[in-house]
Amino acid sequence: MTQVTHGGRSGPPPAGVDEAARTAAARDARQRAGRPRSTAVGDPVRAMPERRLTLLLEDSPTDLAARLGVLVTDLSEELGAHDALTVRAAYHRAMSVRRHSAPDPERILPRMVRVLGLEHPDTIEARATYVGEAAAHGPGGGRRYEAELREVIEHADRVLGVGHPVTVTARHHLTGALQRGEGNGAGAETAAPAHAERAWLAPLLPDPDRRLPADSPVLLDVRRRLAHDAWPVGDFGTAARLHLWLYPDPEALAAHGDAVMAHRVVRSIGEAGDPYRALELLKPLLHRLHLTAGNTHWLTQEATETRDELRRALRADRRSERGAGLTRLFGR
Repeated sequence: MTQVTHGGRSGPPPAGVDEAARTAAARDARQRAGRPRSTAVGDPVRAMPERRLTLLLEDSPTDLAARLGVLVTDLSEELGAHDALTVRAAYHRAMSVRRHSAPDPERILPRMVRVLGLEHPDTIEARATYVGEAAAHGPGGGRRYEAELREVIEHADRVLGVGHPVTVTARHHLTGALQRGEGNGAGAETAAPAHAERAWLAPLLPDPDRRLPADSPVLLDVRRRLAHDAWPVGDFGTAARLHLWLYPDPEALAAHGDAVMAHRVVRSIGEAGDPYRALELLKPLLHRLHLTAGNTHWLTQEATETRDELRRALRADRRSERGAGLTRLFGR
């Protein structure tokens, strides 16, 4: 047996030292095996295509899909089709062309789960997109996707954070799925379904307002639907506020935009307490309706009735103001 020195004395190692050393070495080997390789220094072959992918996603050139396709081919030849970097590049290419080739994300998703894992950010985003859109807009009832979508949201909460755009978007899709399960379509025209839709959507609004960019499709959809639902329930203050956010130039809308929406926006403004502005907006809208739709068209008649109601409201306001002035003047 090899003699070693321990604390100044020569002799065999104490019992258990060899075993402890082997255990520590095995643990270090496992940690090194599970640790991601350094692409910057340790693996230049991976570093170059990884940098290409990063720059393509950051720059988003007009030919993004074509460039990603070339990168996927190069990665497949160099690293293999089932390498994690190849799978990630293939996913981003699929997302860049999914409007023209809808099955691509569905086809690549099983490979992403197998290679990247369920809690990889790209896998979470892919599942949130595919499952979420199927739940909110796909065939059949939204409830069939509810369990899987809730699982995706749990992963997104834990990995990306509650306020991450992917998480918020997934919650929006879940709201649409649950709403479809209740049999309520978007854009309710009567009070009962409008109340139900508001109950689903209103809790989402603070998060999209804080977390999502102003042009986010999710934020636009939530505000559009809540503005629409505020109308049949008589919440004209909310309707006016959201309509003015959606249509920041109501003058242009009244003169040139969709006439039905213009009438709804104008009436919301008047009902919310600004009949003066509403009447000014009605002038170009009614002029256009008389010329294009005719005096007997239902929208022309509704807009005319709205104008008459606003005028009556203004007259009542003036009488009230005169009465208040006399009361103040004579100390009543």
